[in-house]
Amino acid sequence: DNGTTLSKFGCQMRFNLRKTFPLLTTKKVFWLGVVEEIIHFMGGSTNLKEEGTNHIWDSDEAEEYLDSQELSKLSHVINKIKHNPIMFRACNPFDLNLSVSPCQTLAQFYVANSELSCQIYQSSAEVSLQLPFSIAAYSLLTCVIAHVCDLVAGECIHVIGEAYVNKADVETIQQQLQISPKPFP
Repeated sequence: DNGTTLSKFGCQMRFNLRKTFPLLTTKKVFWLGVVEEIIHFMGGSTNLKEEGTNHIWDSDEAEEYLDSQELSKLSHVINKIKHNPIMFRACNPFDLNLSVSPCQTLAQFYVANSELSCQIYQSSAEVSLQLPFSIAAYSLLTCVIAHVCDLVAGECIHVIGEAYVNKADVETIQQQLQISPKPFP
């Protein structure tokens, strides 16, 4: 960190997806990018960079992750939710060998009372840009999977190992905190 970030370890946020969607209202969130990422993920794509429309993965540090072999478990997850809704998780064992590990390492789905909830574990999250995007993406994924499985979306629970802010962004974040949030859409 070399003094350029402020961080907190072990954070959790819970979002009720039953009647609202947790899209940040105090700043713009790249909603089209969220939707594109989920569409590509659900279609089995592992490289949005090649598509040329979504540039969130353009950094060199993501190169190995984008080009790595991907183990798609989405159809398995949906099948389990539909036919045997016990506790299960979706993770990619190939991620263990990467030099730059993905931040979202585990998504666990839970069905109770005809509701689907998702708990995501994110090892680290940059609070001002990455975190609002991740919250929206996993909430959308939960809503879509719930719909496909004829369930109601329940909660998206976001667990973060290290939540951090770059010191250069502190003033901007302080200004954002002065904006009164609107109700979630």
